[in-house]
Amino acid sequence: MIGFYRKYLLSKGEGMKGTLFPKYLNQGSKGRAVMVLQIILTVLGFGDENLECTGIYDVNTANAVRRLQVHCGFTGENVDGNFGPDTRLAFLARYKININLLPIAPFLRKTEVVEPVREAA
Repeated sequence: MIGFYRKYLLSKGEGMKGTLFPKYLNQGSKGRAVMVLQIILTVLGFGDENLECTGIYDVNTANAVRRLQVHCGFTGENVDGNFGPDTRLAFLARYKININLLPIAPFLRKTEVVEPVREAA
């Protein structure tokens, strides 16, 4: 089943310019993608009283991702607190939410501009 979702994500342009989420989020990451992840983790009940939606991927965010990973069936060293491709695929399989397809535009400030993606000639 995970193989199907990996193929689906790749066919839909995972990591393309103009999407909100980069390929990896881990401790030290900052920005709107982290804030959206923190909101999702809180809404789904993986955050605790220490998780704040700051946009900074700190130890509390990593702990919430670890709880998500365990809930999705990860074990051992796979429970690493990093929100990478395997965690995204498990998240998609479990919740049917494809965060890789969230566009960045709704999360921009009015003063920010995103360069359009140009097709190769």
